[in-house]
Amino acid sequence: LMNVAQSERRARLSKLFRPTDRVKLTESIVSDDIEEQAEFFRRAIEEGHEGLMAKDPEAVYVPGRRTENWMKIKPAFETLDVVITGGVWGSGRRRGLLSSLIVAVRDREEFKTVGKVGTGFSEEMLRELTTQLEPKIITTKGRDVEIEPETVIEVDFQDIQKTARYRAGYALRIPRFKRIRTDKSTREADTLERLKRL
Repeated sequence: LMNVAQSERRARLSKLFRPTDRVKLTESIVSDDIEEQAEFFRRAIEEGHEGLMAKDPEAVYVPGRRTENWMKIKPAFETLDVVITGGVWGSGRRRGLLSSLIVAVRDREEFKTVGKVGTGFSEEMLRELTTQLEPKIITTKGRDVEIEPETVIEVDFQDIQKTARYRAGYALRIPRFKRIRTDKSTREADTLERLKRL
């Protein structure tokens, strides 16, 4: 059915598919009303989804290639300048690289963790960061490492959640790496106070 239009593929699926409690057909709308679209988007975010997929109903399915037939729509992300205080060595394709970074905000003279960043890096950037951070590793426990808090990076994120899992008492939801802040020292990193305000 790859050469059949998306609207026809979905119509066939809805006739042939019997939903269960565990597996359901995704909810969708077909609309050119911007207010209706905005309401559908708002509801998706409130239900905990990352965003929406907007699809051209006339488009055929093109495997293994990005096209303009599908677009991800996500909310505008807030950003924070955070300090790297740890990491996790990768496995598989990311073996030998710090595939996730533990990040923290400043709370007076301390750094309090707020999450783990594992996306947003190019392969090249991950290599560069690993090379830069490896000499700053203080302790290693299995694949987890503690890193001297000297490097500031900018991350964006979708939401903030209260949690006891991280020292700050909050976690960044879906954090993504944006860039290294070579222009900022750890004293200029964002604070726990700003995190609470956000």
